[in-house]
Amino acid sequence: MKLQAASRELYFSKVPIKDIAMSYGFEDPLYFSRLFRKTFGLSPNQFRNQQRG
Repeated sequence: MKLQAASRELYFSKVPIKDIAMSYGFEDPLYFSRLFRKTFGLSPNQFRNQQRG
């Protein structure tokens, strides 16, 4: 799943979220963020901060 791969990239890199979204085929970063939150219960930014926490 694209979101699983994107979550790994969020965890292991400092690439901006909008660039990660685009690299996995999400042309709208806001849509990516909404879908990510619906799937993981956190926004991409919250997920990244929690993982590095």
